[in-house]
Amino acid sequence: MLSEDLSSIITATRQWILKRVDKSHIQPHIITKTGQHPEVEFIAEMSRLPAPHILEIGSRKVIGSMPRQRISSNARFTGLDIIEGEGVDVVGDAHRLSELFEPDTFDGVYSAAVFEHIAMPWKVALEINRVVRRGGLVYIGSHHTYPMHEMPWDFWRYGKDAFSTVFGRFNGFKVKNEGLVWPASLCHHGTESVVEDGDRCYLFTHVLARKTHNYNPAQYKWDIDCPDILPKWHFYPEKTGITAIEEGTAEIKRRYRALEKPVGSVDTLFDAFISDVKQNHRPRIAFLTTPKGEEALRGSNCSGLRVEVHSCNSARSARAIYGLSQRIKAGRFDAVILWDVLGLLQYPWVAALSIAHMTRQGGRLFVVDRNTKPLGRKADLWRFSSEALRVIFNPAVGFEVEDALIADPATLYPKNMSDPMFKYYNKDDACYFTSACVATRVQGQTSDSFIWNVK
Repeated sequence: MLSEDLSSIITATRQWILKRVDKSHIQPHIITKTGQHPEVEFIAEMSRLPAPHILEIGSRKVIGSMPRQRISSNARFTGLDIIEGEGVDVVGDAHRLSELFEPDTFDGVYSAAVFEHIAMPWKVALEINRVVRRGGLVYIGSHHTYPMHEMPWDFWRYGKDAFSTVFGRFNGFKVKNEGLVWPASLCHHGTESVVEDGDRCYLFTHVLARKTHNYNPAQYKWDIDCPDILPKWHFYPEKTGITAIEEGTAEIKRRYRALEKPVGSVDTLFDAFISDVKQNHRPRIAFLTTPKGEEALRGSNCSGLRVEVHSCNSARSARAIYGLSQRIKAGRFDAVILWDVLGLLQYPWVAALSIAHMTRQGGRLFVVDRNTKPLGRKADLWRFSSEALRVIFNPAVGFEVEDALIADPATLYPKNMSDPMFKYYNKDDACYFTSACVATRVQGQTSDSFIWNVK
């Protein structure tokens, strides 16, 4: 039997969430695994504990903050952020939590609207496992569909199923609840004309996971840091970054400004890539693509190229990419093209190792994938900004990205713009359908730095 005080807390929390619910549209306001809001469940469970210790990742007060007042007055909070500010107790990088806190320190971990700005969320999940006690609860909320913001440190959009690939039994968690909230319509840029399936969009996705055991570092390890994978002019926000900054250097400032809005043309980038690859005599190219992507290659001037097509039409068939390093000779290809296949993968960062294996030193890589797309009708996994592609295909795994861009703008309209929570939302800020990059194969770190046992 719940105590009267606890029942009051749960009721007040539900009312706080439901006040913001728009029931006027057929598209449900919230889709969850259990029918309950994951954030409400987190708050309720933390309130049952006599004196919970809760870590908030990204605690600096910007617009909103964690609803601490909804949790028991006996709770203790530790706020972590990479920048000093209101609500911040510890300044540090979430990728290195285990260097900041002792093992099993926290009863709960909370993070809202932060994980889109975390370069390697899979690595942070391992770090969370180290610092939360067994049985502890983790709530993470981030964006499913949302305009680009705070570039260049805006990496990911998470599909409904993406968080279950970051928090799973493999790394010591069991997903208790997950889902989507705040429906929106994705429209052709500058109009209210909805794109195909554009009413299947949500602003936020979230997950509630419980730590069940300590993960095995012999099976899961990603021993690189942000300075290993991003250029020194890539930081967030200006003059407060994680990577080294040479103050006053005009070149650093120029390159940073270029990353703030790297809008370009995928066709122009691809044509330049093909032209460059043709400098080799009868180059051998691996083309990993969906059936639609094969049409793009046929439309290019590909005479003189030896192309091997590997077609992936589902998440299941795309899993074969993880094993390419076992089936294909190292350095077999002069170039590799990935066309709309990364988003089919549960672990796209692992696929980069296979792609590096099959590409010769000095060989070329072209990647194009979705930055924004509606809720998938089957597996709904990852969306990538231009900067996420830099993270995946980085110098440590064996690629140097020379150019990365976003393209094809769209406009996103929340279904209930009158809600007070949208008072800072600017509908003129664009989403972008597409991201792409071009990279060169370089010498990466030893394979011992990367272990991810894909089952």
